Amino acid sequence: MNRFFSTLRKISPKKQINYRLKFLRKNDHLKKYFCATKSLNGCVCEPSKEDNKQKIQPRILDEYLNLNCKTAVVVGGEDGIGYAAAHEILSRKAKVVGIFGKNVCKGMEACHALNCRFGKRKAVFFEVDVTSQNDIECAICKLTEEFDRIEAFVHSFAIFNGQNWEHELNTNLIGMARCTIAAHRYLSDSKKGGVIINTSGIFGLVPLPGSPTVSAAQHGIIGLSKSFGTDCMFKHSNVRVIALCPGITQTKLFHNAHKRALTPHMGECLQKKIGEMKKQRPEACGNAIVWLLRYGHSGSVWLINGGEMYKMKCEVLNCCSELYIQFAA
Repeated sequence: MNRFFSTLRKISPKKQINYRLKFLRKNDHLKKYFCATKSLNGCVCEPSKEDNKQKIQPRILDEYLNLNCKTAVVVGGEDGIGYAAAHEILSRKAKVVGIFGKNVCKGMEACHALNCRFGKRKAVFFEVDVTSQNDIECAICKLTEEFDRIEAFVHSFAIFNGQNWEHELNTNLIGMARCTIAAHRYLSDSKKGGVIINTSGIFGLVPLPGSPTVSAAQHGIIGLSKSFGTDCMFKHSNVRVIALCPGITQTKLFHNAHKRALTPHMGECLQKKIGEMKKQRPEACGNAIVWLLRYGHSGSVWLINGGEMYKMKCEVLNCCSELYIQFAA
């Protein structure tokens, strides 16, 4: 069976579908296997009998981007989810990853670790402050001059400081908008397209009473990504824009967060909320980002929580279940 599917890589996507359907028709006993399996880090495995979670259905996916010999940018790649994404991108034999960040020491350490693992000059660091449009554009130009065209941008950065919430919003939301606009303009001008992954968070889908400003920024990132990723934008620019919403991840973002909340009461609410939620490692998010770079549809929103990734289907206007009152229009 594995040999059969491995040969499909050399066949056009349309023929792949026909061959797969013919194969499953001839092997009815395998249908139960495919419907009862799930993917874990790219590997197919059978769930245990005690696993009552939603079953993963088999899908035939079109690959938008092969990362082999490609150049990518990871903003916020010094640590956490960004570093995990850079690591996974290079593990797919990318040409180089440009790490953009404000912390020079951590950025150089991250590049050193990646270069030791994947080879000399596989990761390069550029000092970038996301609150400065000039910093972002200059770093993109320098990376392009040295390594040619950039095909992928991953924006994975956030801070939490409720006591300085204006700077928090300027970094998390306005900074994300600056990066997305600069990346989209660059990829559109190249006329060859590309992909942008914007990291939001689970609190862009549900409220966070302990930090309304973090939730506001994450909601805004989803709206930003969906608007840039609409069909009319994609057809014009050939640039995919996708939002990923990680659940609580083992990073420094919410470490001792209750001490930095806007008020003591919000700090208590935040500590309680985070304590109740399941955690995941940054590596799970790194794998999710690479998967979306390859297969994600433009304008889509994804949630990864506890290592499980879900495509969000709910649109606000389609979620109205009850007409409550009507006024003259």
